[in-house]
Amino acid sequence: GVLDIFNRTLKASKNKELEELVATITVSIVQTSIPLAQKVADGDTPEYLITCLNNPTAQTLHCCVSIWFYVTDNYNNQKALINGGLLKFLSTPWYQNYIKDDTIRIGLSLVLKLIGNTKNYDSFRPFCDGFEEMATFCEKKSGDIGKQCKSLKEDVASVRKGMK
Repeated sequence: GVLDIFNRTLKASKNKELEELVATITVSIVQTSIPLAQKVADGDTPEYLITCLNNPTAQTLHCCVSIWFYVTDNYNNQKALINGGLLKFLSTPWYQNYIKDDTIRIGLSLVLKLIGNTKNYDSFRPFCDGFEEMATFCEKKSGDIGKQCKSLKEDVASVRKGMK
């Protein structure tokens, strides 16, 4: 159906406006209900959003981070997204270039949700440095973002401790 069309579009297109449209529609779907969010996850669109985006617009990135946040309540969805490269992407400095605080806040919430599941520790280990850099960069911001960064640093330390 529609998700298959979205996936094919993301795979074939290099048009930023089209990517933004797909991401915006998809985030509207996943915000509607948990069953719809699961259908989106089952349709692999969140994974396509990881692998097919190239230097996304701020709006596209906000929508993608929101989509990933909504579909990761389910551990199997977390696992699929992690295997699809989500941690690799999130550990890059995506948060440094003209990104609004709302996007950083939901991105940090997503990372904290994923790292809060000890089943994901092994997957996080190769990316600890990137997440520490994220926390250090973002902790300069005030309010909730600063608190999230403190939590992220503590969680990364826990992941590192498990490496020994």
